[in-house]
Amino acid sequence: MKKILLLLDILHSPAPVLSSIINIAGAAGALVEVIFLHRVHFLVDIVYPLGTDLPSLQADEEADKRLLADNTQLISDSLSSANIKFLIAGDEPVSLDDLLMDSAFSDLIVTDARTSISDFLYAPLNVSMKDLLSDAHCPLLLLREDGMPPDKLILAYDGSYSSIYAIKQFRYLFPNFSSLPTFLVTIASNEKKGIAHSDMLKHWAPYHFKDLLVEVLPGRPASTLPAFVNHHNGIPLVVMGAYGRSSISRLFHQSLANAMLEKTSASLFTTHE
Repeated sequence: MKKILLLLDILHSPAPVLSSIINIAGAAGALVEVIFLHRVHFLVDIVYPLGTDLPSLQADEEADKRLLADNTQLISDSLSSANIKFLIAGDEPVSLDDLLMDSAFSDLIVTDARTSISDFLYAPLNVSMKDLLSDAHCPLLLLREDGMPPDKLILAYDGSYSSIYAIKQFRYLFPNFSSLPTFLVTIASNEKKGIAHSDMLKHWAPYHFKDLLVEVLPGRPASTLPAFVNHHNGIPLVVMGAYGRSSISRLFHQSLANAMLEKTSASLFTTHE
């Protein structure tokens, strides 16, 4: 891993995830490119045509500029002190197309799991990072506070190519985690169904994860997988495939990603083919 694209919302201090960023970049000797995500301000004329809220709008914009300056300084000081190579993009708002293009030339996108982006100029709807980056051209790591390094891995495996691809990408990007306690978890409607492609899996997975335990659990993924994660204390990291090319696949995996972020405190690594 040689280039990390770090996306940060200017409304959130990067302090909770800084130690994790330094841990990842330091271990890989990677360059960190920092892009700050801006909120879109709206001039709302509630009492049109009698007046507008221009002073409030200007105050919000000035507050954002101060946040951007403070967060930029914190990032710069922290990464410099840790001898991490980095560059910080300009202060102009970046489009989704720009992010996706940058992702094609990055090995990993990292962001705070709290991050959200307003992408609609005339409709202030918050669209989460996991939704907007469904077409990212590299893996995505959604970090919790002090989420790296983890003390255990939970590999969500549903028998799909997407899930095994995500596990492979994680292993290649983070080879130093191969000795951690690792759970390969399949959620099945009937526990007797077992694990898909088990013969092939048993000749591959143990050679990449040294302390591997396979679990087949009955239930619904959006409730059973978060419950399994919450059962394990410590600093878990969940690896799962996401956002297949069909609309049905996107909807299913998006729902599971939402459940993981809403119901657990685990960091989430996700990617698609």
